[in-house]
Amino acid sequence: MHSLSRMSIAAVAAIALTAGISVANAEMMKMKANLNSSSEVPPNASKGTGTGDFSYDTTSKKLDWTINYKDTSGPVTAGHIHGPAAPGANAGVAVPLQNPGTSPITCYFVVRKRLL
Repeated sequence: MHSLSRMSIAAVAAIALTAGISVANAEMMKMKANLNSSSEVPPNASKGTGTGDFSYDTTSKKLDWTINYKDTSGPVTAGHIHGPAAPGANAGVAVPLQNPGTSPITCYFVVRKRLL
């Protein structure tokens, strides 16, 4: 995503992708990510902001998300969710986002194997 492509959804996305995998009892897990340039590695001065809302059903292993963004410096052409990383570090791409050029981005998939 242009300047937003580097927005750090990594931490919350990593939790969304892994948190429910070892849970013994079925439940619906809800997570939220705040997207801002100060969370980037390295931080930048982008005015782009956003939020990501994730829900994970531990029974069906279905992960749903809605990502809203605004104030990007240009058209959004790509986007993805990173795997987990230490603070101040980047991680590899775990999930590429389809059709990231419009907000909101909504999608789901079923976790068939551990992604991270």
